[in-house]
Formats: sequence, C-alpha cells, structure tokens
Amino acid sequence: TYEGGVREPGVFWWPSVIEPGSISYALGSTLDLSVTAVSLAGGKPPSDRAIDGFDLTPVLTGDSATGPRDFMPYYSGHILMALRLHQYKAHFYTKGSHCRNTYHDQDCWDQTHLSHHDPPLLFDVEMDTKERFPLDAKQYATELQAIMDLKAQHEKTMTFAPGEMNSGGDKENFPCCNPKCTPRNACCACPKSGKATERPAVGDL
Repeated sequence: TYEGGVREPGVFWWPSVIEPGSISYALGSTLDLSVTAVSLAGGKPPSDRAIDGFDLTPVLTGDSATGPRDFMPYYSGHILMALRLHQYKAHFYTKGSHCRNTYHDQDCWDQTHLSHHDPPLLFDVEMDTKERFPLDAKQYATELQAIMDLKAQHEKTMTFAPGEMNSGGDKENFPCCNPKCTPRNACCACPKSGKATERPAVGDL
C-alpha cells in the first residue's frame, strides 16, 4: 500500500470543458468514477446504501482545485494498512517494498511479514511521493491525531461485503457444469443440485 503500488495518473478528455494540457492534483479514486458518471448523466446515486465514491465533476470542470475527496483508506484484504488525509498518509501496517535501499522500507514485499507501526509511519506524500522520509510523530502530532480520529470513525462505519475471489468454487458460477458435453449450448446448464442438465431447444420454448 505504498504510493508506488496504488498511485496512478488519471487522464480525462472532454472537449470545450476540460482545458487541454491542464493538470489537477486533486485526490481521486476509481471508487469515484461511477458516482461521477451518474452525476454527469444527470442522475443521483442510490440513497439506500453506503456509497464510497465522490462526484469529481467540480474537478473536471475546473470549479474546484482540491475536489470533494480529502481522504483515502488503503486496504490489503480486510486490513486497513494506511490512511491518507489531505497530503499526509499514515501507515499502520507495512509489508515490505521493492527491495531497494533507496526506500525507507528496504524489505522485499514477498519475503517479509506484516509489520505493525505504533506510532504509525507518517509521510507527506505531496512532497515525498516515494515515502522515503517519515515525519516525526511528535512534531506532526496534530496531523497524526486527525488521521487517527478519521480512522476510528471510518472503521465504525465500514462493512465488508462477501469476497468474490473465492466464489470460483461455486459450480453455479462455472461456464459449463459438464465441459466435455456436446453440444455445449444444450447441456451446460447448472441446476442447484450441481449436476448438468439439458437446456430445452429453442424450438421447444
């Protein structure tokens, strides 16, 4: 969850609205794309559920230099690894980096264990994008406390949805319950029993 693993430029093209060659340093996320698209289409996000995204329209139109998103949580699975608020980012856990001695974390990410940091590692990711120079926790106590307060608030409202990575074991998700059957379009249907069954021919419907 270091910046090198998650930080990417975003490119937008909107003739007559976005000034060619313009650059914005506003914080955004892929979580914001769906909300922004709905807004640009004249709609509103559903109100019956929590929405993680923000509408980036003011950033695209140039009406806002900072945008509506001022924080970003960084997860690895269900572990809140880090949290950014404005330009400050606190790492509660780390697990190595790119095995280079030019980084603050010189451990190799695939050869080290999860490390807990108390106090958290704090970086100014606008001035130090490679996160090489951690800030003094005592000197930046106010900024760190603001992040810790936001962390507590975020964790109270966070609800984890069922993971999709392990759903491949569900036979109902398989493209074909009987891969060797022929013709495939007639015998691949998967009933709840998990056994292959024949689909009715088009003429029988």
